[in-house]
Amino acid sequence: MKRELLTPAGQDDSGGADDALRIALAGGDERAVAVALARSRVFVAIEARLLDADATTGADKASEMVLVTLRVPSGATAIPAFSSIDTLARWRRAARPVAVPGHALCAEAVRAGHRAVVLDIAGPAMATIDGDLLEQLAGSR
Repeated sequence: MKRELLTPAGQDDSGGADDALRIALAGGDERAVAVALARSRVFVAIEARLLDADATTGADKASEMVLVTLRVPSGATAIPAFSSIDTLARWRRAARPVAVPGHALCAEAVRAGHRAVVLDIAGPAMATIDGDLLEQLAGSR
């Protein structure tokens, strides 16, 4: 994915991983990942979902943009998040990256009833924030 500035002029966000979050993910310590996530900008994946197609041609008639979520066989859901646009592209190239503060992502996950936030699902290091830790992050600012 081509790196370009993702934020307004002067903010210089080229989509790279926050150093503290990258180091915490590589170390594998869940609490260190949670602390770094609360202070970091991460990306969520947005994709188009077809609502209606032309019966004759199959061409899109209507679609909407949706936040990509994960669902396990039990029915529980999670939001995948990515430390950089490169880690998102490694997982799903067609998804559009949208930058969000980590603490706000956790708050939205809890508000929407998701059980977890899964960071960098396609690696190089993955972490899952769930349970009490997710609840704590959801309440942090």
